[in-house]
Amino acid sequence: MIPPSASGIDPLHVGHGRGRQLRFSAPGRWRLYLAMWLALTDLAILVGWAWATGPEQVWSQGPTATVLGGLAVFGPVLVFGYISGSYRSDTIIRGSLPTMVAALALAWIVAWLVAKTLETKLGWRSFSTPHAKWAVSGVVVAALSTWATRAAMRALLRRHERRTLVVLLGEADACLRLATDMRARGRRDPIAVLITGGEPDGPWPERVEPCGPLGLLHRLRGRVLCVVTTGSWDALPRGLQRLLVRARLMNVPVLRPVDFSEMLWGRSPVHGADASWITGLERLHHQEDPFFVGTKRLLDLALAATGLVLAAGPMLLIALAVRLTSTGPVFYLQRRTGQWEREFTICKFRTMRADAEKDGARWASQDDDRTTPLGRLLRRSRLDELPQLWNILLGDMSLVGPRPERPEFNARLEREIPFYNLRHLAKPGLTGWAQINHPYGASVDDARAKLEFDVWYVKNSTVLLDLRIILRTVMVVVGLRGR
Repeated sequence: MIPPSASGIDPLHVGHGRGRQLRFSAPGRWRLYLAMWLALTDLAILVGWAWATGPEQVWSQGPTATVLGGLAVFGPVLVFGYISGSYRSDTIIRGSLPTMVAALALAWIVAWLVAKTLETKLGWRSFSTPHAKWAVSGVVVAALSTWATRAAMRALLRRHERRTLVVLLGEADACLRLATDMRARGRRDPIAVLITGGEPDGPWPERVEPCGPLGLLHRLRGRVLCVVTTGSWDALPRGLQRLLVRARLMNVPVLRPVDFSEMLWGRSPVHGADASWITGLERLHHQEDPFFVGTKRLLDLALAATGLVLAAGPMLLIALAVRLTSTGPVFYLQRRTGQWEREFTICKFRTMRADAEKDGARWASQDDDRTTPLGRLLRRSRLDELPQLWNILLGDMSLVGPRPERPEFNARLEREIPFYNLRHLAKPGLTGWAQINHPYGASVDDARAKLEFDVWYVKNSTVLLDLRIILRTVMVVVGLRGR
């Protein structure tokens, strides 16, 4: 029996580590099998593509060259697939199939270019495609296969999810709020509730049933996703403490509501009644980790410099179009609040009339009448943000991070939204976790919702997560789904 902690720390919740690494350990084995199976499926498609170029070529350079060439070609597929979440069950269930398909199609194009390079420079004809038609057919086959396998897997995983139990343990009202929130956010898992006190102040949602300690022990032997405790460890009876220890020994996670929310929805509920998220603030300090900061800065410099070189021509055309279609300066300079609440000047293409703020600063709305016709297109495609690549090179911004806000708006938001300034622990970004997960909005309520995503990102940011966000942002730009 793990003894209760006099410090108030719940022993079962210690050691979960960073939120990004939290996983439901009970079905962890089949999640690994799923990733391996999908990767092998992509490998089978690649081998079939190579074989279609001519069976005599596959082993023409010997086994060593074939294996090395195969790894060089298959590498981009694995990297792009991992970044897009194509091998993660949670992404497959609720992610965007077009994004996954587009990411792997792009990976196949890169794979074809690698194959052609190997063929031209090193003479490795294994896994090479001598004609462009094979590249096109390979991308089409990969896209169709990816769509079919992920769609079928999504159906199977959702069916499994509807049969997986979530157990809520604690006061009746707290359990009711969490169960209602799960249903409102689209979760359809059956829920078992073990009430430790009180009566609910409303009806339970569908597929919620009460259970006792013996019922919970019986359910732990079945398909239980996790146990969510809404109260503190010290407040639980000794018998329930033993039961929760038994759950951990049976490889069933025991979570706080904040951990549950971060795992399922990628947001930190900093505004809820449960304040246990404060115990995870030590994870915010990794923003000062030299390795993370250095790696992120190198990525910013490389991609921003490359982006400026590649976008130089389009930026000149956009600048000319802005000057010809409306009066006023080409660029719009504005003070913003950055990391550690330091102010800097942001640079964007002007998308509004020159006198847009003659009556004072105000938020831009989705159909703002101050926006010019060209500005509306630039905002939808997010091309108006391209000059911010210069801010990234200067070090004021990063490619990925919370979007910087104006100082006058920050002052208001900090008064109305508790903990709002936590988002300033990270360097502001050209795009961010909140931007790809929350629809466009310009109000205090939207700022409150986005803060939960921003805090989650600050706590869990990694270079791989940044790459995922960049990839999804590219999909938004291509689909003209910007603001």
